[in-house]
Amino acid sequence: INTMPSYLPAAPPGGFPATPPYYSGQITGSIDDGLVTPSAHMINFAVSKQFGNDFSIEGAYVGRFGRDQIVRRDLAMPMDLVDPDSGQAYFSAAQQVIGVYQGAGLDGNMDPSAFAGLGAIPYWENLFPDLAGSWGAGLTATQAAAYTYAYFEPDYITALWAMDQFGFPAFSRFGEYAYFNPQYDSLGVISSVGRSNYNAAQVTFRKRYAQGYQFDVNYTVGVSKDLASGAERGSQWGNFDPGGYRGFLVNTWDPDANYRNSDYNLRHQINFNGIWDLPFGSGRRYASNASGLKQGLLGDWAFSGLVRWTSGFPFNVINCRSCWATNWNLQGNAALVDPGVLPALATTPNAVDDRPSPFENPEAALDKFRRVLPGEIGLRNELTGDGFFTIDVSFSKAIRLGGSHRLRFRWDIFNLTNTPSYDVYYLNAFPDRSGFGRYDGSFATCDALAGRCMQFALRYEF
Repeated sequence: INTMPSYLPAAPPGGFPATPPYYSGQITGSIDDGLVTPSAHMINFAVSKQFGNDFSIEGAYVGRFGRDQIVRRDLAMPMDLVDPDSGQAYFSAAQQVIGVYQGAGLDGNMDPSAFAGLGAIPYWENLFPDLAGSWGAGLTATQAAAYTYAYFEPDYITALWAMDQFGFPAFSRFGEYAYFNPQYDSLGVISSVGRSNYNAAQVTFRKRYAQGYQFDVNYTVGVSKDLASGAERGSQWGNFDPGGYRGFLVNTWDPDANYRNSDYNLRHQINFNGIWDLPFGSGRRYASNASGLKQGLLGDWAFSGLVRWTSGFPFNVINCRSCWATNWNLQGNAALVDPGVLPALATTPNAVDDRPSPFENPEAALDKFRRVLPGEIGLRNELTGDGFFTIDVSFSKAIRLGGSHRLRFRWDIFNLTNTPSYDVYYLNAFPDRSGFGRYDGSFATCDALAGRCMQFALRYEF
């Protein structure tokens, strides 16, 4: 019991920082030693105009620009090595060879000899000459590379991993671990390399309190873009959710590929709030001389309301459950078959398993997506699902008890129309699993659920 078997490797030495042994294939996390303090720069400009005594309108520009923001990235990302003779880099060469065999209708279930007709690609001939003759079919280096990627498809990065770490079916001319780090397969770190930009126009129309009522109407149109959103929460690898990858730079070598709409990007927001003291009873416009029972029935009623509507929150479709194309530990998101051509989007009740979906037709939406290739990260935050919509109202009645004493009753109703809004965070976004496109959760109202709820209050004022 107290003796370790001799075939187990010795424990690595202790100390800080921890240093994994070579060839251990660690998947872990750390903190970038180059962290700096993030900064944000705000620019606001507003003009306003008053109309008469009670009305005003205001227009504003609001800008916020974040620099050195915290994002996650993989410091053990496989190298995008460049062939000095052809000038081609790995990701480009991998995409090319995959496109060639797929375009020829070939796949990994075929005999390797079926790949013998593919033409040469200089990258594979120059950097992987020992691939020639592998797979027992007299293939060229390019043809053998094509079959290797087809063999592991759609887990393309495992093809590179097998060649680079185990020489299966052959090493590059640089030998083992030319692409992968010898200590880590993935090292997720928190780095201050992010940036964000928010630009918005705001319009407010306001009625100050007079004649027994006031209201505000506010409209914002804006766009927020960043490399990653909300990266401070969760672990080094924890920044994805059922709505797709959001907070991680899937391709460390091309961070700008992640510069897309923020997770919280809401293009349009409208809200209205108002208070109205009903014009009945003592001192009001109607029945101003009321007293006694008449005043008790008609007077001191008030109404207030809040209406909020936003356009939809962005979401993503994950590449697939077992598709690692660019990063060893992250699948990334799916890409569009035709760039710029999105599936039809609309909240559709009972679309999948008797639950709603953000797609008009989830099955047809699948045809709009494809699996990403090495170097690609997929679509980030270009699809939009549900936003917020709610109407909250409140009624109150004061009963005068004499002097400054009152008894006030309130009735508050939240989500008056009982309208659910579905949360893209709880979206089944795996295209290779049953239930794709199904909403599994909604935005909560006051009862932590999505329905209408009410509350009542009785208050003594003096």
